[in-house]
Amino acid sequence: MGKDSDERESKKLKVSTSKSTDEKDSLANNERKRKKHNEKDKSVKKKKTKELPPFQIIDENLYERDKVKLKEEDISVCDCYLMSGVVPCGDQCLNRLTFIECTPGHCPCGVSCTNQSFQKKDFAIVETFDADKKGRGLKTLVDIRAGQFIIEYVGEVITYSECRRRLKKYSNEKNFYILTLDANECIDARFKGNLARYVNHSCDPNCQTQKWHVAGELRVGIFALVDIKAGTELTFDYQFERFGSRKQKCLCGSSNCRGSLGAKPKQILSKRKNASKHVSENKKPWVKKDYHVVNPMLAIESLFSAETNFKKFSDVGISLTTPRLFLLR
Repeated sequence: MGKDSDERESKKLKVSTSKSTDEKDSLANNERKRKKHNEKDKSVKKKKTKELPPFQIIDENLYERDKVKLKEEDISVCDCYLMSGVVPCGDQCLNRLTFIECTPGHCPCGVSCTNQSFQKKDFAIVETFDADKKGRGLKTLVDIRAGQFIIEYVGEVITYSECRRRLKKYSNEKNFYILTLDANECIDARFKGNLARYVNHSCDPNCQTQKWHVAGELRVGIFALVDIKAGTELTFDYQFERFGSRKQKCLCGSSNCRGSLGAKPKQILSKRKNASKHVSENKKPWVKKDYHVVNPMLAIESLFSAETNFKKFSDVGISLTTPRLFLLR
């Protein structure tokens, strides 16, 4: 009796041990499968996710030099005044008409002045998104009216000699974020900048860049050309100047797409010749309002004016633009 009982207990123990081993093997097998699946899932997500290039967010331009300090006598004061039913420093403000922001403490409209958008960082609400083949893009989260200031383009303000050095350094990168500021300086938003660097090109843009004088410094803002609905991608025409034979395919997808970015060097030289002729005939430079809209024939001139420079940059396939300089994507 005792012997039979011991045998039965022994069999139960063996079965229990066998089940326990099978369960452990099953659990271990399931765990291996789960890990494999998770690794595969992570790999797929990694491939699908387009990571943002590393850069530091800044809210205003960084200068290699000392910032300009306006003297009292150099401050431009408008002749606006507070009047019921009229927007203070609105469309008829002399400073606004000449692309100059009013200086706080010197505007007749005081704290009611509406011509201090750069200084007050009065930006529209925007966010980046995955723009498919174009990489990252920028879209508005609110409705924007035509002519409205959307965001300032900020970065490191550098000299043209530093720009040349960085062009060589960036030669293996897909794109640049350099915008020409004037005949002596550029804004580079590659490593330090704000969300404006993600605005893509379009042959049929809904925005444009404008240069404004703010407290003695020249700054660049992105403004709406038309009314823009919330959720719409923001774009402007890069107005590339292409150096070298390689074309950069345009991915804007607009109905009037030019197919590729950038005019050929001969076309650029022809345009420059015509522009120079226009100035000499009129015996004065452009001083119209449109001068402050970033123009492809102006700011880059001092850096890449000689025909020999075309060959110099053709080897790395660099595309140049005012407002931006980009490597072919």
